[in-house]
Amino acid sequence: MNKRLSKFAYVENNYGISSLTQLKDIWRLWRTNSLLPNEYFDFSLFSYDINARRNFIGLVESNKIWSRYNVKPSIEKYINNKWKFYHKFVDLPIPETGLLQRETINDQIKEIYEISRHTNVFMKPVAGWGGKGCFVITNKMDFNAVTGCLLRNYSAGYIYQRALKPHHEMDKFTYSGAIGALRVITLVRQPDKIEIVGAFTKFVGQGNIVDYTSNPGNYLVGVYPHFWSLTEAMTNNGVNSKRFNEMNGYSIYGTNIPVGEDFDSELCRWVSEVHNKLELDTSLIGWDIAVTNEGVYCLEANLKPGFASLQKADGKGYLHVFNPQRVLSTDYTPIKSFAKKGLTTAWKTR
Repeated sequence: MNKRLSKFAYVENNYGISSLTQLKDIWRLWRTNSLLPNEYFDFSLFSYDINARRNFIGLVESNKIWSRYNVKPSIEKYINNKWKFYHKFVDLPIPETGLLQRETINDQIKEIYEISRHTNVFMKPVAGWGGKGCFVITNKMDFNAVTGCLLRNYSAGYIYQRALKPHHEMDKFTYSGAIGALRVITLVRQPDKIEIVGAFTKFVGQGNIVDYTSNPGNYLVGVYPHFWSLTEAMTNNGVNSKRFNEMNGYSIYGTNIPVGEDFDSELCRWVSEVHNKLELDTSLIGWDIAVTNEGVYCLEANLKPGFASLQKADGKGYLHVFNPQRVLSTDYTPIKSFAKKGLTTAWKTR
């Protein structure tokens, strides 16, 4: 309860918006946009004007969008299962990957141990999400430690890959040397019409091995699609999130992501590959892409690409992409303007 009250106090002290007005805002955003109360603070909607914040997608609307564009549950086994995904879409640039199996576990333990003498080995669940269950085998682990680690986890379904290192242009923004994946969300409205909805990336903080944005110390970073350049980074601390444009002495804004020439066309090829093989059942995909000195790799695809991180990183809403009539039809009348920030923060609905 104290944490919730502190959010109201933070907004009131920093933006001059009373707690009562915030409650009115939260209620009306729920009525018009189905935004949950915590999303008012997570998206920092108190700092946006009316027209901007009614364009944000919350969890309720996200579920409707996912269901609308990815209709058949049968496709999940080819997308959510990373091992099946890698084997079905062999024409995508997939990292070299192995699957831990009961029949060959002893030989695989020796293989992984030998690989780890030269480079880290990244282990991840076949059907995991959010970085949960991932771990790294390094040359600091002896053979017994590696054996114990793999025997404890193989039955849950694990794949292993040589740990990829970020491109040197991106590595200068990280403290850990771990890959911060480029997330690109694509949408197929018609077989011949592929859209890049938006993109963002992550900087991995000290001591982290995965880029999941809820991990303390990781950073969200906005990306200009088509130009493939960085905008600004932010800490993902809800109401206390801060934006910044320099890290480790390097300027972030305008830095080109080295994805290679004509990356848009390459992405469209990936989309067509998946869309066609799944008989047009998959229209909305969130791609996780590793950008390395050797080129780009497709790490995985997501049928439920989260819009929260995209909107936070880019500092804008995306509801207009999927439901423009919802955005345009909200009728409102300003109730009060706050001179401190020049904001109109509440409205009356029909």
